[in-house]
Amino acid sequence: MGIYRELGRNPGVFRVLVSQLTARFPFGMLSIILLLHIQLAYGDYTSAGIVLATQSAGQAISGPVASRLMGRWGMRPVLTLTAILCSGLLVTIAVVHLPSSSSRVWPFSLA
Repeated sequence: MGIYRELGRNPGVFRVLVSQLTARFPFGMLSIILLLHIQLAYGDYTSAGIVLATQSAGQAISGPVASRLMGRWGMRPVLTLTAILCSGLLVTIAVVHLPSSSSRVWPFSLA
């Protein structure tokens, strides 16, 4: 625990830690919301699974990029930009319904 105490003595560490934990809390619920929304909109779990896989890949890529940008530009501009982008994309997912057909066959599905 001595390492954490020493780390906490650095200025700004707890502010970054609290902001990052607060920013990450909704991501667990976001996966469930997307799963239910896509499944209800398209009627299958394959589409929902593809969306969740894409979301996971996007988070894996955007996390280190956002951290690097925070180091370069500071926390406030990067968090403001990412909050606006995430909100806009979530509204787009909620409002826009892409056309689907019952004859659609995914190239990687077994059915």
